[in-house]
Amino acid sequence: METVLTKSVDDPVKVPHTLLLENRTKLSVTGVSRVFAANEKTISLEINGTNLIIEGTNMQVSKLDVKVGMIEVLGLINDMKYANGGAKSAKNLLNRIFK
Repeated sequence: METVLTKSVDDPVKVPHTLLLENRTKLSVTGVSRVFAANEKTISLEINGTNLIIEGTNMQVSKLDVKVGMIEVLGLINDMKYANGGAKSAKNLLNRIFK
């Protein structure tokens, strides 16, 4: 994978990302630019302007390194899904979750 830089100063820099799921109980994600929310059932991240929603049970963030954009999650991982829209979409999703 190669790093892709955008032409506009306002656009985020695109960096490669990886997801490594081990036995559905340990998830490592790189390329994370923002963590919107994290609780035992749902974790919402932003990767290159795209949201990643992780769902499961008894989840906890065991490592978070914002400088390198890495997060590690422990717990039972049931679902991972990408959703376009970045921060605005994540806020709408979080509003629906916490109603």
